[in-house]
This record gives sequence, structure tokens and C-alpha cells, in this order.
Amino acid sequence: MKTFISNLMTGFIVAVIGLCVSPLHACAESSPVTESNDNNEINMELKVKITVNGHTLTATFADNVTARAFLDKLPCTLPMMDLYGREMCYRFPESLPTDNAYIQGYEVGDIVYYPPMHSFVIMYRQNGERFQMQKLGRIDAGVEIFDGIGDVNVKFEASTTSGISSMEIDSDRITVMGQNVEISIPGDINAGIYDISGRLIAVGKGNDRCVIDCSGYNGVALLKINIGGKSCSKKILIG
Repeated sequence: MKTFISNLMTGFIVAVIGLCVSPLHACAESSPVTESNDNNEINMELKVKITVNGHTLTATFADNVTARAFLDKLPCTLPMMDLYGREMCYRFPESLPTDNAYIQGYEVGDIVYYPPMHSFVIMYRQNGERFQMQKLGRIDAGVEIFDGIGDVNVKFEASTTSGISSMEIDSDRITVMGQNVEISIPGDINAGIYDISGRLIAVGKGNDRCVIDCSGYNGVALLKINIGGKSCSKKILIG
């Protein structure tokens, strides 16, 4: 009887130890995957050339869904209104997508989007107001040129003299096979795939060839490729 009880207790202890160890083991295996994704996330900031009344400025745009929607419109010339003694504003007839719009303050030089009125705004003077906005980027220097300028046409175009310039890639260089995306382009490839909300799905790197595994995702996505300081974006269908 004692032997039976001893064996029973031993089995119970082993089972409990197994239950405790298994989750820890699973966490240990999944951690490198998360860490690898964070380390490989690519920064696709873009320099934009701004021309107003014969003067040229540059701005740095962030990588978010609203900024990308605006950058897709480049080059463009916008008739901007000088409003409230603090901002240059253009109201798009259609709304732009947002993924991080909330009530917040701003700094002089910020480029923001005001969702309720579809407003693309350059903030040139501070008045301490807080309002709903999504930040798109910043004027690098010289934003004071807008102070008191009045309503004026402002031209925006991708900069080819600094930052990341654009490039064209033939469609046959990109192959989608189910949930794998293959890129075949000479050079050191650094690429990321984003869903329509701007969330990073997967990244990949390679020399002359890169295969990105998008397991678990189906649908339209944005492929962003960076090679030697030049970049391009293409819509693709995964799955």
C-alpha cells in the first residue's frame, strides 16, 4: 500500500512539474521570433521638397498610413489657405485614412492631418491649442516663411537630393506565391510588407533576392522596398 501511494505521489509531482515547465519552454521558443521582428523593422522616412513663392524647403515625413496616402499624391500643388494666424491649410475633398489620430498639442513646423475636415496642415506658429490630429512629419527648417504669407499655392514633390529617393521596379521582379513574396533585384534588399491599416506584417532582407513569409495574412498589402537609399512602394495581393 505504501509503495502504491509513493508511486502515485511521484507521478503526481512529475505531472505538476511538467505543467509548470511546458509554458516556460513555449515562451522561451517564441521570444526570439518577436525580438527578430522588432530588430528587422525598417524605417522608411521620406524627404519631401516643398516649393512656395520661389523658396524651397524640405520636410521629413513619417511612415504611417496617413502620410503614405498623402505621399501617393506626389507631385502635387495645393492651394493652401493661411488660417488662424498659425497654419497653412488645404482641405482634401476626400478623407485620408488614419491610424493614430487623437487630441494632442503640436510644435511649430509640424505637418498634421485634421480628420473632421480632411485638412492637411502646416503649423507655422504656436498658440497652445490642442485638437484632434494625426502627425505626418515636420518641416526641417524655414517654416517661418509661411508666417503672414497669405493664401498661396504650395508644391510638394519627393526629394531626389537627400533622404530616400524613389525608383521604378518592373512588376516581373516581384512574385507572389501564396503567402510568400519573392523579390529579385540586384543589390542589398531591405523590404517590409504592411496591411491596409499600416501595421507591419513581415520584413525581409537579402542580396539580389529576398523571400518574405507572410503566413497568416490574406488580402491587399503594401510592399515597400529599399535598395541603396532608393525606395518604391507597390500594392500586392497575398494569399
